Amino acid sequence: MKKRDKQDQYNALNERVKYLYRIYLKRVLRKDETTILKALEYLRVFEIFINFLGFETYNKMQADKYIDHLFDNNFSSSFINNTLRELKEFLAWLQRQKGYRSKIKYDDISFLNATNNQRRAAKAPEHKKSYS
Repeated sequence: MKKRDKQDQYNALNERVKYLYRIYLKRVLRKDETTILKALEYLRVFEIFINFLGFETYNKMQADKYIDHLFDNNFSSSFINNTLRELKEFLAWLQRQKGYRSKIKYDDISFLNATNNQRRAAKAPEHKKSYS
């Protein structure tokens, strides 16, 4: 039997929610298709991090671990900022949806911010080796 890769896995309920979010982005926010696909890509990174658990499991402790995970894996600062922004928008939308109102706390969403030190470290240029 073939071992499934992380990229091949999915959660059916999460996929349905992402489909509804995609419709919301397209029809309500009038976003372009490439922008929508990029937002879904950022959500996929988060889904892989939570090992394809349901989005309703999100909490502030998970936010801290996720931010550390992004910085530990040396993602670029723009990728980290975009990922956190898109995830916050998605969770804010999801928190308003039926079935998720009591599961996702609105205050927990605000924990998806990198600290000032993390931002500075991500933006710091590498020291160039000097010639002797």
